Amino acid sequence: MLKNFTETRTGLKNDNVSKKTGFTKLIQFWGIIFLIMTGFSFVIIDIVSSYYDFSKLSKMMRADFLETQKPMIRREVQRVVDMINYKRNQTERLTKQKIEEKVNEAVRIIDDIVSTHRGKRGDAEIETLILDLFRLIRYEKGRGYYFILDREGNMLLNPARPDLENQPALDLKDSKGNSLVSDMIHLAKRSKKGFYRYHFNRPGSGVDDREYRKISYFRLFEPYGWLIGTGLY
Repeated sequence: MLKNFTETRTGLKNDNVSKKTGFTKLIQFWGIIFLIMTGFSFVIIDIVSSYYDFSKLSKMMRADFLETQKPMIRREVQRVVDMINYKRNQTERLTKQKIEEKVNEAVRIIDDIVSTHRGKRGDAEIETLILDLFRLIRYEKGRGYYFILDREGNMLLNPARPDLENQPALDLKDSKGNSLVSDMIHLAKRSKKGFYRYHFNRPGSGVDDREYRKISYFRLFEPYGWLIGTGLY
């Protein structure tokens, strides 16, 4: 009987030991899980914090870079603007030189025609000869042509707009409201020659109602009272 009691106590004791061992292992398991989760949380927090710091630093560096580059960008923009203005001025200077030479050449040709045929043909016939000749003349790959007005503001020659020929043109205006013919006649009466800027239809542009900036030069041919001019867009 004593033996049975001893064996019973021993069995109970072994069961208690087994339970304690299992509980300890369970605590150890969840402790490890907790440590892993805690470590993982710290890693996540560190990554998020590092990303935020990197993003903030990146924005600061970008802002600092742009701030340091602003003077250089302004200088480069100003350089480009100056270059454009220089090219524009050069282009306008060369254009004015070219059209002035063309008008001077036209006046010499007309003067020679008048001198050659005066006394042999009537003035009306000579005028027709001149108009027919200059209607055919083109330069700058066809973009340049001559126009002729009389002192009363009648359009005698305009190869680009033949519908305007033999018509009063004093009311002719460009898209900016400039009175082209009236202004030119006024300048001719005052100085007999000059440059004039305006907007006008460009031949071959393909857009009938579109006008382009143009500069013209004209001279007064006093024997006939004509304004002889040409221009380029």
